[in-house]
Formats: sequence, structure tokens, C-alpha cells
Amino acid sequence: MSATRNSLRQSDQPAGTNSAPWPVRSRRPSWRQHLVDAEHGLREGLQRDSTLCIHLFLDCVILVVCGVFGLAAWQWVALSLALTGMLVAEFFHHALRVMASLIPDQRAGAHVQRLGTAGALVAAVGGLATILLLLADRAHELFGR
Repeated sequence: MSATRNSLRQSDQPAGTNSAPWPVRSRRPSWRQHLVDAEHGLREGLQRDSTLCIHLFLDCVILVVCGVFGLAAWQWVALSLALTGMLVAEFFHHALRVMASLIPDQRAGAHVQRLGTAGALVAAVGGLATILLLLADRAHELFGR
């Protein structure tokens, strides 16, 4: 079966590039390749960074709590922006850690990692503050009167 895979991979390669076992870019349309790249990035991020798994678990808990509280439409928009911002910051933090590991100067790599960590922390604190304010506002509407 590996011979079949190798022959398929070599037949998909552009002419004159037989050094890699798979093609650098496929013959997919660019929009479809972006979707494939995004899926691979999500999978790799979740496999290699436990923080993203914790974020997704806590995001599910937050969504259930907010569903029980019955948020208004504008509150769902604010919630989705807060959760999305935190996840994006964590993905960029993961990307910065990977790139920092490639920098030969360890001091510069550590500096890049610290900056990425600070950015992820700021996004997490801002997102958490937004979520807590939304829940507090809704709790006050439900139980405060």
C-alpha cells in the first residue's frame, strides 16, 4: 500500500520537483486549500497545545450557562466576540511559540514567547471580564428584582 501512496504522491507533484514525498501545493482551488489549511491548523493546535483544549471545554461550559440564563441577542454577539478573541489570541500565542523555538538566539526567542504570553493573557482577561459582566447583568435582571 505504501508503494501505491508513493506513486500517487509522485504523480501529483509538478514536473521537476521530485525531492519531497508530497506536493507543496495541491491542485485544489485556493478557497478550498484555505479550508484544508484551516482544518489542519485547528487539528494541530488542539493536538499540541493543551491550553486550547481547556479553552474549548470552558467555552462549552460558558455557552451552556449563557443558554440557561437566556441572554439577549446583543449579549450573544458580545459573548461570541469575547470567546473568539480569546481563541484567536491563543492560536497566535501557539504560533509565536513555534516560531520562537526556531530563533537561534535563545534570549530573543524567550522575549518573543513572553510577548505572546502577555498578549494571550490580555485577551483572556478582557474576554473573561466581558463574559462576567454579561452574566452579572443577566443575573441582576433575573434575580435582582
